[in-house]
Amino acid sequence: MNTIKGTVVSVNSANGLCEVEVKTPLGSIYAVVLESPGEAEFVKQNKQVRCVFKETEVLLLREKVSQINLFEGTVRSLEKGRVLSTLVVDCKGQEIRVMLTSRQVDTLGLSQGKEVYMLLSPMHVVLEAEDE
Repeated sequence: MNTIKGTVVSVNSANGLCEVEVKTPLGSIYAVVLESPGEAEFVKQNKQVRCVFKETEVLLLREKVSQINLFEGTVRSLEKGRVLSTLVVDCKGQEIRVMLTSRQVDTLGLSQGKEVYMLLSPMHVVLEAEDE
């Protein structure tokens, strides 16, 4: 699991759902929380949280696209297997672990030192309360 600490900047809620913007060292990370603000007490402005996401929920792109939760990085390491590959991507000093199929790695032409864009779906970012 990848974990990035941040501070809640804004909460937009409707019908028991919240879109939460979290300021992190990467920039703003947006997450969808399936609870209303009253049920998730830590989902409030200025609260410290952890953004958590699986290695398998990260997409890597070689070209920049217009999208939220898109962060520029550099492949620091690559362990290529027959089927799956594990990468470590440095995004503004944060090490993000990524798992892709080896076919994806080949198709993208990924190797150590390559510049990439990391894309996170707001639906796959989980927020956890940070102990203060």
